[in-house]
This record gives sequence, structure tokens and C-alpha cells, in this order.
Amino acid sequence: HSIFDERINIQEKLMDYDKIVLNIPHSSLLGLYDSEYSGWKENPAFECDCVIKWTDWATDNIFAPNHNLKVNVDMHIFQLSRFIIDAERLEHDPLEAKGQGIIYTDFSGFHREVSPEKKEFLMNIYHDYIRGIKECLTKESILIDCHSFPPELSDVDVCIGFNDDWSKPEQETINMIASKFIDAGYKVGINEPYSNSLSPACAFTYHSIMIEVNKRIYMNKETFQLLPEAERFTRTVNDIYATLLRV
Repeated sequence: HSIFDERINIQEKLMDYDKIVLNIPHSSLLGLYDSEYSGWKENPAFECDCVIKWTDWATDNIFAPNHNLKVNVDMHIFQLSRFIIDAERLEHDPLEAKGQGIIYTDFSGFHREVSPEKKEFLMNIYHDYIRGIKECLTKESILIDCHSFPPELSDVDVCIGFNDDWSKPEQETINMIASKFIDAGYKVGINEPYSNSLSPACAFTYHSIMIEVNKRIYMNKETFQLLPEAERFTRTVNDIYATLLRV
């Protein structure tokens, strides 16, 4: 068989999804020093070493569906900084031991005081966000977990991650997504540099996959402005959405 035949074969075997649910948990800076939410003290080193490095800048922009796909693609964008609430963490996450569970209290040597009352308030926001995602999921939907990562972590351009459990998409789906990025000229890592994908428990099973993009391929790290090349990434993810939805 030729590679072309192999690609057609993959297309024919792809599962039909009726909806795509996008989770974009780390794109916001809101609330960082707001007394209602925060607890962090303003510090240039904290902003440089933590906030700038680990905020998923513009992922709410570059993963956005085009006009024709909006009816079948639900975007869930968490409105507060991950340093206030990390909507990607799980309850009883192992990272809680380092102060980096759902409510960060310690990060790269910086400390944040969070009272029990404040923690309860913040956890209610977290639960509301996760509930909103779960209410949009169906047995025929796929959740796409949308992130970016700092260039120094890897020379990979795009990372595709998934869980080794009930939520893992069929191999044909993983192959199709990887092929779309490779065909667009990107170096792809599978569960590299990150693995796993958000998959909140529902009364039914569904598929979940993570797409992480290297910041250097879409933004200027000095000005935080999108590069012209960001459009290529957005076209590619929209091509993936359309293929998953068969539209």
C-alpha cells in the first residue's frame, strides 16, 4: 500500500464525533493580584519565572474554531489565572504535596497564603468550571485539552497527549491528528514532553486528547504578540476539528 492509501484507510476507520469540547484552562491572567482571589504578592521575579513562563498565552485565540465549526465546537476558557486556580489539576492531585494542586500555595520558591474560607470559595469556582465541561460532554463527543509549553522544554513543535485508560481515543484518531500536524510541517511528539489529558468522570465514557503547542512557533516571547505563523497552526487545528466532525 502507498502512504496515500494508508491515509484513506485511516479516514475510513475514523470514529464519528458529534461534538468537540475544548478545554482552555491556562490562558488567563485575571485575578492574579485581586484580593478577592489571590494571596500572591506582586514581585517581578514571580511574574518572570512563573507567570510569564507558565501562562498558556493566546491559546484561547489559536485554538478557536472558525465560524463554520462553532455550532459543533464548544470552547471552555477558564477565566482566572492558573496561579489562582489550576482548573487542570485533579482533586487529591499528587502535586498538592508540593503546593501545586488545584489551589497553588508554593511555586518556584514563592509562597501564597490561602485561608480555609478562601480555599472553599476558590474550590467552588473550580467545581463550577468542571461541571460546565461535563454538562457539554456526550458519548459521541471528544474533549480536546488545549495548552502551550515553554520552548526550553523540548524541540517538539506540537505534543499530542492522552491517558492510558477508557478515555484514550482510537489509534486511527491519534494517527490522523499527528499526520495533520506533520503534513503542516510540525515536529510532533506523542506524550512528549507531556502526557495525559483532562477527562472528568461522567455517567458514560468519551474520548479525550491533549494538544500542546510550543510557544516559539506562534508567539514572540519578548512582545507576546502572535507571529504570522500562528495562522498556520489555527488552520491546522480547524482542519482537525472538521475531520473529527466529518464536516
